[in-house]
Amino acid sequence: MLTLYCQNNQRNFDEILPQVIMAYRSSVHASTGQTPNMMMLGRNIFLPMEAVIPRPDGPIESASPETDKYVNELQDAMSKSHALARKHLKQNSEYQKRYYDLKAGQAVWLYDASKRKGICHKLASKWKGPYVVTRKIDDITYLVKRSKKQPGKVHQIDRLLLYQGRNPPT
Repeated sequence: MLTLYCQNNQRNFDEILPQVIMAYRSSVHASTGQTPNMMMLGRNIFLPMEAVIPRPDGPIESASPETDKYVNELQDAMSKSHALARKHLKQNSEYQKRYYDLKAGQAVWLYDASKRKGICHKLASKWKGPYVVTRKIDDITYLVKRSKKQPGKVHQIDRLLLYQGRNPPT
């Protein structure tokens, strides 16, 4: 297939290779009666041409019942896998949310990557603290203080980590 497209100009084969591979993977093969995308991914890709000319409805005539069975099993396995992944993503986002929903009065570590003279920055801990959250300014910005006497500083949530003990995070 690549030879067909490169007959006139062989110098640009690397530029047309992605289009040739897409055409190969989205065409129905006579041996399986399916596209390679369907066999590997459990679905066909939507081609730009299909916006103008829709894909014919109805089942594609398959070469064997084993191929149809494999495609159906693959689609079932993929849908179960995607459902499980959605469930785990939801659980993980709820679990991670507790680290990012800080409240006033909570102790936090502050990420500070500044370099200090006389200290090897590669070996020094980048986490300073504990600091105390004094208030939440918006969803991602907090006012934190080291002590009651010092003025507070505004930091984004990605530089704060919930304080859970003596040792700074690594």
